[in-house]
Amino acid sequence: MRRRDSMGNSSLELALLYIAVLIVVSRVLGEAFLRIKQPAIIGELLAGMILGPMMFGFIEVLPEIELFILLGVYFLIFLAGYEEINVEELVKAMRIRVIASSMISFFTPFTLCLLVFSQVMGMAWAPSLLLSSVMALTSLGVVVRIVSDLRIAGVKLGLNLINMSILSEFMGLLIASASTQMLVQGEQGDYAFMAVKVLSFFLTSGLAGYFLVPRLIRRVERIFKVKAASFATLIAIVLLFSYLSSLAGLHGVFGALIMGFALSRTKWDPVIRGTVDQLKGFAYGIFIPLFFAGAGLYVTRDFMKLDVLAAVAVALAVVVGKLVGGFVSSKLMRVEHRSLIALGQLAKGGVEIAILSFALSIEAVSIELYSYIVLLIFFLTIAASTSLNLYRRIA
Repeated sequence: MRRRDSMGNSSLELALLYIAVLIVVSRVLGEAFLRIKQPAIIGELLAGMILGPMMFGFIEVLPEIELFILLGVYFLIFLAGYEEINVEELVKAMRIRVIASSMISFFTPFTLCLLVFSQVMGMAWAPSLLLSSVMALTSLGVVVRIVSDLRIAGVKLGLNLINMSILSEFMGLLIASASTQMLVQGEQGDYAFMAVKVLSFFLTSGLAGYFLVPRLIRRVERIFKVKAASFATLIAIVLLFSYLSSLAGLHGVFGALIMGFALSRTKWDPVIRGTVDQLKGFAYGIFIPLFFAGAGLYVTRDFMKLDVLAAVAVALAVVVGKLVGGFVSSKLMRVEHRSLIALGQLAKGGVEIAILSFALSIEAVSIELYSYIVLLIFFLTIAASTSLNLYRRIA
């Protein structure tokens, strides 16, 4: 029997109302932040925090809403893999200077955060690794924006900076997937078997996505006469590989990510591009804003229960690690505007929020720490975006 509220509405009816409100408020606030030159996800996160227990408590996370949030995660990660990381470009980026810069920009904040989470806060290694990878990641969209502003997008230096960010993101996702296995199987599990299972899944799903999926989508588009058949096929494939990823002991987001990676080589194909664009409009219109708003719904005032020194240590580790790593790596890449690159390293994007939400779902992170890190990401992204805007005006 479905739960009913004081007015006799079932949980399903309440979920419909909540989803409608979340869509409208998240889109309005996302638009408002875009107009003041801030990322839309800040407004969408804020929508969830305003409507959830953090502020007014108008909306609770019902199981029906959780399904929409989960779909938003899968579509977001698939699109991130498709649009942000090109496998062929990743291979081309394998130059010593680019690799060294990527490692510095990623492992400087990663190491500092790992020390804070494991030693200062006393967390186990697996959740410490997962959270450190989240904090060390940088929004690739911000780096692309910086390269565009510096007018170096079409030259070797700009391409190297983007490739550096891609490699950093790739390293972070690899560590996140490994730590996920440790959390699911236990830190005392058979690491060799875990590694073989994960690599086997990545290899088989990657090859299937690289060779079979594009052909399947093209064939469906050519043979089927019903509307949006290829679009429906792509959604089914993303969800199927997300399910297979969970069977391999990983979170479903990694299956969606691998599928995005694999399909990224077919951006030139009008059929694939058109099908992905359909999914993009569908996802960004409904599911992805719902995901970010949903991430905000989980934020509570419990973050105030955290030890003050530990909270300050986390913030310092992220800020110092990002600024130092960004400055040193940009110096190694011989970029003149090093402060601009360093500031850009502070910004976060959807991938980080998605991994953090997953960590909460498997209880790898407490609601207190989750709330604090989401708020930290919220303010760091605003600070980075504002600083970049001011820097460009002064420069």
